[in-house]
Amino acid sequence: MDKEDIEYRGPSTFWPEFWTSELKGCERAPLALAGAAMAPRFKVGEEVWVKDEHPEIHQVFSKGDIRIIDGDKVTVETSTGAKTQELVLPLAEIFKVNPEGDVPDHCQLLHLSPPTLLWNTIKRFEKDLIYTSVGDILVAVNPFQWITGLYGQERMNEVKGKKFLSAACGPHPYGIGEKVRASRVRVSSFFFSFGSPGS
Repeated sequence: MDKEDIEYRGPSTFWPEFWTSELKGCERAPLALAGAAMAPRFKVGEEVWVKDEHPEIHQVFSKGDIRIIDGDKVTVETSTGAKTQELVLPLAEIFKVNPEGDVPDHCQLLHLSPPTLLWNTIKRFEKDLIYTSVGDILVAVNPFQWITGLYGQERMNEVKGKKFLSAACGPHPYGIGEKVRASRVRVSSFFFSFGSPGS
C-alpha cells in the first residue's frame, strides 16, 4: 500500500484534531491506519457529547442523544433544561460519554476527548479535588477558596514512600515531590508557577 492510498476514515477520540489534516501522506502508515480503525462507533439513541456553546450557563459541551445517523452526518438532540434543540453535526464532532463518576488520572478515562477531560475535571473540582493528573503531569484548578486539610503534615505522611498515584490523597504536589525524592536522580529543571488568581 502506498502512502497516497491512506485515507482518513474518522477521528480517534485519543488524537488531537490536527491529525485529520496530517494523516494524508503520513510517513507512519501503520499509525494512520490504526487511527482509522480506532474511530468510535455510534448508534441511534446513544448519549454523546457535542460542542454546543451556551455562554449563559458557562458551558462549551452538551450531552445529547443521537436521533439520526446518515453517513458522516449525525443529528443529535440536546437539552439545557431551558431549551431543546437538534444539531446536525459531522461525525468528527461527536464524542463518547464516560460512565458516571470521576477518576484521579485523566489517562484512566474510558473515552478520552476534550469534553470528557473537561467533565472529569469539573466533577473533581465540585468535590474540592483540585488536583488531577495526566500520567506524571499534575493539573491544578484554582479553587478560589482555602480548602482545609489540603496541605500539611498529614498530607505529607500520606504520600511518603508511595508511588505518585497510590497515595490516599490522590494526585497532589507532595506526590510529585515524593517521586523526585524517591528517584534520587539529579533533576536539572523544574517549572513552578505562582501568582494570584487570573495571573
